[in-house]
Amino acid sequence: MITILVAYVTAGAGHRRAAEALAQALRDAAPEATVECVDVLTYAPRRFHAFYAQTYLFLVRHLPWVWKISYRLLDHLWLYRLVQPLRRWWNLRIARRFVEFLQERAFDAVVVTHFLPADVCSAGKRAGWLTARLVVVVTDLYPHRFWLSPEADTVVGSTAESAEVLRQRGVAEARIRVRGIPIGKSFTRAASQAATGALRMDPQRLTVLVTSGGTTVGSFERVVESLLALETPLPGRVQLLVVCGEDETTKQRLVERARTHAMPMQVFGFVNTMAELMGASDMIVSKAGGLTVSEALAMGRPLILYHVIPGQEQLNARYVARHGAGCVATQVADVAAAVRGLLLDGWQHLQRQAYSEALALAEAALRRDEWSVDACVLLGFVARRRGDPEEALRRFRQAAYARYHCWPVHYYLGEIHRAAGRDEPARRAYRVALQQLTEQPDPDGGLVLPLDLPLADVRLLCAHHGGTAPPTPVR
Repeated sequence: MITILVAYVTAGAGHRRAAEALAQALRDAAPEATVECVDVLTYAPRRFHAFYAQTYLFLVRHLPWVWKISYRLLDHLWLYRLVQPLRRWWNLRIARRFVEFLQERAFDAVVVTHFLPADVCSAGKRAGWLTARLVVVVTDLYPHRFWLSPEADTVVGSTAESAEVLRQRGVAEARIRVRGIPIGKSFTRAASQAATGALRMDPQRLTVLVTSGGTTVGSFERVVESLLALETPLPGRVQLLVVCGEDETTKQRLVERARTHAMPMQVFGFVNTMAELMGASDMIVSKAGGLTVSEALAMGRPLILYHVIPGQEQLNARYVARHGAGCVATQVADVAAAVRGLLLDGWQHLQRQAYSEALALAEAALRRDEWSVDACVLLGFVARRRGDPEEALRRFRQAAYARYHCWPVHYYLGEIHRAAGRDEPARRAYRVALQQLTEQPDPDGGLVLPLDLPLADVRLLCAHHGGTAPPTPVR
């Protein structure tokens, strides 16, 4: 029977989540194999276990400049070569029980998602006491030199850029694989629809997921407050899902805040349902951790990165911005502005008759969320302005299917049908719009786009063109 070990280190939640995702994928792919997943720090002395995790958190929370300088200096070849022998001696010393575990079990393959077990296992391969196939899975978008493992049989990089860095640093082409950062199989776009209903979300509001990472760093709580303040300029438009990780104190404060605020906000602690929360969201406000970035990209959700740990996360953030998957907003006020401006930018392009730019933004939003009503409506407006009524009709129908209770969509469907001389479909659409306006007189119909339609005039037009017969579904 084949035996496989997946080893990680708990320094932030990302390495663990990647290891668990890999272990599950291996079990699914090879059910006859025995797959174990272990935290190497559980084999280290207890005092060091706590020291390792707490030192990292202390540095990134209180002395980020120290972390940044250390990260960059140790990535220089001359200093890496100077430090590496001492680093390996130290790693083998504190992981002595893990080495004994490896020698006793004789695994067929060892897969690692952190540079500490990568270095220990590389030493074992060189010394001969580890004969297992060694696979190093780099769980950052940029492979720091600490990830280099000359004895590894396979090194898995996340992107083509990562693979190029590995090649430049001497890893043989034949040993490099580009497979992305491992994430759970539940992080797919297909999971989105079921998640919204399970969480009892308001379908008329834009849903923003705010995450703190496994342990809260940065201005997390102030970011949440800035988003709650959007209820004033955008009443009824935004709702929040807030994940506080292991920070129970912050969680309790935000639970109390949610009880008294007009904006709907659901607050969670540490969760194992991140895929469901991402699936229910329209956008994600998060720190720039490699796993969170990869999960959001897989779900097709735009990212607003409010905190970037100097070093590895700076490179993650650059990747997101460079590929148009989100933006970096490290100032609290900029986070709320980014949420508000995601589709408003496209609307401004439309008003300036910059149709190509508006089209590009709307299509980018649809690639991230194929059910984005605002994006469909924006594309419908672009088609109307360009004199393409059939494409406009298709886009507004798509918006109606995504969110039936949105009166502007039905109103514009009526306008398009009437202009084309299709009187009966026009009357049906106007009647639906009139009924929805009567039931919920929302100036923008639940859209983020600032339509600024005069409700009295719209009611008059709908009544005039549609009559008062009961509405039937739009065709």
